[in-house]
Amino acid sequence: MNKKIAVVGAGPAGLHMAFLLSNNGYLAEVFEREEKPGGMLQYALPRFRFPREPIEKKAADLEKQGVKFHYSTSVGKDISLEQLDRQFDAVILACGEWKPRLLGCPGENLPGAEQWLPFLRKFNSGKAESLEGKKTVVIGGGDTAMDCAIAASKLGAETILAYRRSREEAPAQEKEIQAVEKAGVDFKFRLAPKEFIGKKGAEKIIFEKTTGLGRDLVGTRELVEVPADFVVVAVGQKIDETIFENSKWDSLSVLPEKFILVGDIVNKKKNIASAIQSANLAFEKTKQIIDN
Repeated sequence: MNKKIAVVGAGPAGLHMAFLLSNNGYLAEVFEREEKPGGMLQYALPRFRFPREPIEKKAADLEKQGVKFHYSTSVGKDISLEQLDRQFDAVILACGEWKPRLLGCPGENLPGAEQWLPFLRKFNSGKAESLEGKKTVVIGGGDTAMDCAIAASKLGAETILAYRRSREEAPAQEKEIQAVEKAGVDFKFRLAPKEFIGKKGAEKIIFEKTTGLGRDLVGTRELVEVPADFVVVAVGQKIDETIFENSKWDSLSVLPEKFILVGDIVNKKKNIASAIQSANLAFEKTKQIIDN
């Protein structure tokens, strides 16, 4: 067969694609910008939720099967999409969404206000500073926000989790919300952040109370002031556009057919089960494209 397939990203979707490709006679090469496999499981998901050994073993087993891994290799900087296009019969984009979404609030960049990804990376590496006695506000309602809230509490913080909608509308799994409640985190629902205030760093956040459901969510113009020594923003993620550097393409929508999207960049739910299901579907599409 000898068809060569590039897989960009060694997270759950990328590793499962490499497994399917290798088991079906294709030559798979994985390009991963980090030093280790696992993607968000390795660098963002807290260790109290997911051990690293299984996913590292999976990558090691794939290498024994003949899958070639290129670690510390950033697509867009170290190798371009156009180069992958020329060198491989198909390119699987399982690069994930590594760019946090911003709130767009004044003062969001004040010292003491941090995005979820750098915060969790430091927490997982043991390099996060103690938050003992600090009033910490986590903004968001998804599983990642729940992880940040528990991590902050483990670092000693007095933690508040603020979300702009109701508890019933929070995208986090109920078991994750219950875990946060068990950790003693104080939930503040129906609060939308408007401004971060502080002289040398974040000191307080101005929130607006909200009402309504779904698309009918609106602000009430009633403002609430919440003290904060430290803030973690966890309101979503998107693809890191550096992947398009040094190529003629500037978005996923204009890529040729041989580029197949998989994992978080196409999944609404950002979890392992969705990643595996996405890879299974993408593998069938890959076969159709390169075997015809």
